[in-house]
Amino acid sequence: MAKWASAFGASVALLALLAVVPYARSLSYSFISDDYIQIRLGRWLGSAENWRDLAADPLYRCRATSLYLTSWTERLFGLEPAAYNASSLALHFLNVLLVLALARSLGLGRAAALAAAGFYAVYEGHQEAVIWYAALPELLVVGFSLASLLAWRRWCDRASSAWGWYGLSLVLLVLALYSKESGVVVVPLLGWMAWWRRARPWRQIAAAMTPFALLAAVYAAAIFASREQHQFFSDGTF
Repeated sequence: MAKWASAFGASVALLALLAVVPYARSLSYSFISDDYIQIRLGRWLGSAENWRDLAADPLYRCRATSLYLTSWTERLFGLEPAAYNASSLALHFLNVLLVLALARSLGLGRAAALAAAGFYAVYEGHQEAVIWYAALPELLVVGFSLASLLAWRRWCDRASSAWGWYGLSLVLLVLALYSKESGVVVVPLLGWMAWWRRARPWRQIAAAMTPFALLAAVYAAAIFASREQHQFFSDGTF
């Protein structure tokens, strides 16, 4: 047990180094222009008393988690850029650990899983989400999506008494969807993971996936139904 704990601690320390060192300079960066918009939106739509305004906004209700996090960050730290930059970096490191956990849950060996997480830690493709605070939704949707998949895997591999993991996976999907639209990708990945594990009958898997699929379908339909008021349908983003 002590040997395992030591190896795990060394792996986490290595991943922390890989996740933090490439972005260490970003901790001293000032706000970028869109960061001020994110903070303003956090003050308005990230306030509990304005939840109706948030629910009515077809764009920003899909980024609710980032607005609430921004609101609480300002309440705790004011307008100190380092605090916001550090929160983004902390989320990046957490996602690195979730990649490690997911890789292990899929059956990869310790070295292969560590290599996958290490690659994710230093890969520059998503550096914008780490350095640019206004891209906070990207970090959150990845984190909640990975966590949803991990909880689903727990449910797939355990007996019928593990329905708590199923419920947790569904809640985490909701949080992913309210982080960014790309959270819908979790649904097909659930099916793929169930096929990979082959731990439960397919009828049970199909029935269990139905609430996830319906939730994603209603979510997508609500976005398209509001396309005339949705900024991203008019500015070319979508």
